[in-house]
Amino acid sequence: MSERNAARRVRVWEVGGGRQSPHIRLGALDRRARVAEPIGVAHKVKTDWAGRRVLVAGGLGFLGGALVTRLVGMGAQVRVLDSLLPHFGGSPTNIRSVAERVEVLVEDTRNRDAVNRAVRDVDTVFHLAGAAGPDTGAGDFYFEIDVACLGTWHLLAAVRCFAPSARFVLGSSHLVYSPDCAAPVGEESHTGPDTIFGAHQLAAEAYSGVYGRAHELDVVIARLTTVFGPRQRLHNAAFGSLARVFDSALHGEDLRIPGDGRQHADFLYVDDAVDALLALGQAPGARGLAVNVGSGQSTTALAAGEAVIAAVGRGRIRPLVDGREESEPTGRAFVPDLARLRSLGVSAPIRSFEDAVRETAAWYLGRPT
Repeated sequence: MSERNAARRVRVWEVGGGRQSPHIRLGALDRRARVAEPIGVAHKVKTDWAGRRVLVAGGLGFLGGALVTRLVGMGAQVRVLDSLLPHFGGSPTNIRSVAERVEVLVEDTRNRDAVNRAVRDVDTVFHLAGAAGPDTGAGDFYFEIDVACLGTWHLLAAVRCFAPSARFVLGSSHLVYSPDCAAPVGEESHTGPDTIFGAHQLAAEAYSGVYGRAHELDVVIARLTTVFGPRQRLHNAAFGSLARVFDSALHGEDLRIPGDGRQHADFLYVDDAVDALLALGQAPGARGLAVNVGSGQSTTALAAGEAVIAAVGRGRIRPLVDGREESEPTGRAFVPDLARLRSLGVSAPIRSFEDAVRETAAWYLGRPT
């Protein structure tokens, strides 16, 4: 039985507000569940979440699950809204250690009634639902834009009606920026995505900004760089992503690096991404802002591949030049300006990229097969 079907088998019905709403208690999937510290416990955020009511849309995903686990450990009352659509990577296992203490609604953000029930009376909304990056969606443009745009609109409208004082944090992407922006790329740099995923993210940002200003909502946009870490789904990861590199190395395959590997990128460890989201969920000065969220560590594609090989203990690098000379860089480089993030109190990660890669590799190598 699939995890999605198993989750639906333990669905219960609760009556509230004059209508029935479907919930699941994920603790029923694993009675051995216990609260555990997230991997890499170098936390820097001093925000107070005890007793706060938080909705995480997409909370069964890779990043969403890590955020939910941390929030529960900090004493928050957490509700999750997740469709468990298979191509988006959501899984009950991502919150297994805290499942008994989380309310989960297996519903789609495109279902307005379900979104209204989920948002009612919360203090904070983290919107992480939808595709995690290029090549992770269903391959259907209309479906993906429906999730990215209509789902975002439903959440915003629900906040206005049922939780008007809540902070709304939209998880966006650095892929909203034009590939022609000079590094480091600040939040005022030109937006001009060159991927469908980036276009969807920019549309969701625009809706959030317009709706937030029109109705005086507390909206913050987090433009995340490439997030990686334990529990990330590796199957069907986007080409050029660190997840694809890990997948190749773990299977002893060639690591395909675009061009000569000299293009720089910012890789963000999942625990550090959670630190930043928690800070943006409460920082007084963040209201109305788009904020770059990254590690501040510029790493070449070649260095990233070498770090993964060293951590995993197998694999080799094979440059892909696509008809170009091997000395000609290919692929998209991105280095963010993090001055705005730092001004909001989020300090630089205290673990190096290499240490984060080793922690990630250790988790995959130690995972039961």
